[in-house]
Amino acid sequence: MYQYILNSTAHRNSQLPCGPWVMMQQWEQLLFMHQRFPRRVLEHYLPPGLKLDTYDGDAWISVITFRVSHVRIRGFPPIPFLNRFLEVNVRTYVKRNGMKGVYFFSLDADKLPVVMGARMATLPYSYAAMSMNMRDGIISFRSERKGKKLGSLRAAYQPAGERFYPEGRALKTGWWSAIFFGLIGMATCIDVAFIIKSGN
Repeated sequence: MYQYILNSTAHRNSQLPCGPWVMMQQWEQLLFMHQRFPRRVLEHYLPPGLKLDTYDGDAWISVITFRVSHVRIRGFPPIPFLNRFLEVNVRTYVKRNGMKGVYFFSLDADKLPVVMGARMATLPYSYAAMSMNMRDGIISFRSERKGKKLGSLRAAYQPAGERFYPEGRALKTGWWSAIFFGLIGMATCIDVAFIIKSGN
């Protein structure tokens, strides 16, 4: 699968990152929820060096829920218990030095070791109790963050309509060139290609 991702370059507006790939994971049962915001509202929350990437003149925040599976580090087999977990992330879309990417306001996962490992890599993960269930084609997702910074989410969703492929000028909801995080705007290069499958 990783070779397919590396060979999928038609969507890119920049070259592939230098060096070998490090990690691979699969996302399942995704829900993308998008909300339009005036630029002046979100600019205040970005670290220096990042500029908002807009669509139709406005900035956007996305809340994404999904199941992560088949996680593995290059050269190692999947780690039992840690290669499958639930996640919620909240992001906006940004640019830095001409490179488009996403800026994470928060990331929540339901496996504490995953959260601790991500924090060691300076990713702003929080631990949350989560559940995802499917019944009659409807996915029910719940998340309740633990700790001092509270946050909760309840969502029910199902596929509706035909498959949608974003146009060239769309924000990077399906793939991105870089992710930016942290108070000082640390960055890492990442390349994502979603493989759309039929069925659940």
